[in-house]
Amino acid sequence: SSRSKSSRVRIFVYKILNIPEELYTPIFFFCRIVGWCAHRIEEVFANGRILRRDTKQLPAGAWLATASNGAALSSSNYMVTYAFDTATAETLTVDFALPPNFMQITSVEIEVISPNTDGDSVGFAIAWLGRAADEALNVAFSSPLSGQIDLGTTANVRKILTISGTFDNLAASDRLILKLWRDPSVDNDVAADVHLVDVRVNGNGLLY
Repeated sequence: SSRSKSSRVRIFVYKILNIPEELYTPIFFFCRIVGWCAHRIEEVFANGRILRRDTKQLPAGAWLATASNGAALSSSNYMVTYAFDTATAETLTVDFALPPNFMQITSVEIEVISPNTDGDSVGFAIAWLGRAADEALNVAFSSPLSGQIDLGTTANVRKILTISGTFDNLAASDRLILKLWRDPSVDNDVAADVHLVDVRVNGNGLLY
């Protein structure tokens, strides 16, 4: 295994350096103590939990196209081009339950592919709503976070846009609803189809 191989390499280096065998364990201990202290600090400041970076994947097939009245239209991997507002809020929508150990969301990665592009840029926006099981859903979504990506000049090449920010008002065990849409306000927004490949939600405590 990689761990036993690492141990053999470490012992080999100790022997080359003529380090006495009785010092192997103390050296290992002193090398690890900084990491152990860091884990303990995490536990103190995170209510007894160690933070780990998690990624929840939301492939194109998990999203639904959603009309302005909130009704799901069909499974779709097509990124609609309409603005997100109360009149024409045609978006892609997905929802899932946050785990009991959920801590935070730090960024969202959006992977797309365009069959036709000529140096175009395309903008995306994402909003979210976190509600407990006994809370109504008819409340406003968050203010959206947005970004844009240069699609380049070669068609059918996958591109990834990372949107970072403060994803607040979310709690463990909430139902999280994400809405994703094209932002037509971006200069040189591509007119051709842009297909969603995958969305990756990054943070801490996203996986059960």
